Amino acid sequence: MRFDPTEDQRLVVGGVAKLARSLRASAARRDAEGAPDPAALAAMRSLGAFGLLVPESANGLAVDAATWVLALQEIAAADAGLALGVAEHGLAARLIAVCGDLPLAKAAAEGRALGCISLAGPHNHLDDDSPGLAATLTDGAWQLSGATGWAALTLRAEFAIVRARPAGALLHVALAGTGVVRSRLDRQLGLRASAGGAMQFDGAAARLLPCNADAEVANLRAWLALSIAAISVGVARAAAVAAGRYADERIQFGAPISRLQPVQWHVANSALDIDSAALLVGRAAALVDRDGAAPRPLTPATTAAIWQAKAAAGTAAVQVSDRAIQIHGGYGYTRDFPVERAYRDATLLQVLHGTPSAVKVRTAQWLASQAA
Repeated sequence: MRFDPTEDQRLVVGGVAKLARSLRASAARRDAEGAPDPAALAAMRSLGAFGLLVPESANGLAVDAATWVLALQEIAAADAGLALGVAEHGLAARLIAVCGDLPLAKAAAEGRALGCISLAGPHNHLDDDSPGLAATLTDGAWQLSGATGWAALTLRAEFAIVRARPAGALLHVALAGTGVVRSRLDRQLGLRASAGGAMQFDGAAARLLPCNADAEVANLRAWLALSIAAISVGVARAAAVAAGRYADERIQFGAPISRLQPVQWHVANSALDIDSAALLVGRAAALVDRDGAAPRPLTPATTAAIWQAKAAAGTAAVQVSDRAIQIHGGYGYTRDFPVERAYRDATLLQVLHGTPSAVKVRTAQWLASQAA
């Protein structure tokens, strides 16, 4: 595991960080509107952010997992909802490339066709993550019926990667076709700029992806969890920075509240949580890179490291943003300050693509297998 970024990482992550800073001021507006604005999408497109994981043969940047998580942290520090949209589209584009659809992979890498991912039904949980969709083959053509759970970018995507019965097949579906209904969740708690929603299919035309569905679903789940962990670290860092700045500016008893010991404890505890989570995320990414490029499967040890990173980063984001609200006092509960949005985003990130309980169960199962 490297602690110093490579020259390529500096170039990619530095460019992403610069762009993210320019989008920070408009994050509250995207949160209120519940979708990424065209200007933000155009900026991500011009930078090549939608093709970070896509091979160069499909006009992508082909970055490694270590660079991927660092880039997501930078975007999330400005806007977690936007970061989630970039992450899920990036993984959809990566899968399309792995499955050999070069024209669509190029369109996805260039941001001309946005994609979303839905692997489970509307009532997905640890003991039953079976798909909510059924795929039937009629006259040589696949058709989809049923409902999906919530997925990021659903309301803006041109295509979706979905998992369906029988046998958990992976399919590509164009969302502009007939038999597709997309719906927004009312009063979504956080990550509103991700344009998330649910999908209902009624005989929608679909295309079976030529890949090992079970292996790719396992890889997708791991990469999604790793991406959420990275975004959580970015949210935590942004909340800590906002809290530190406010503590230096807020005068109480004739001095900045940053000089008060209880506030200093909050700041120190947040720094410990963030650094611990970031190290676990970095370790997990390093193990992913060690395992090799797709379509090679991730090892059980790498998957376990991802679950640990997901649990630690999700908890850190919630705890750090909670402390940031406390440092702000009553102001922290208002939308005039960014820590309110950070807390809402962190709460949803903690349960997305693996609740704390679920990832701990998976980690414990792997540890038990090593002790046997």
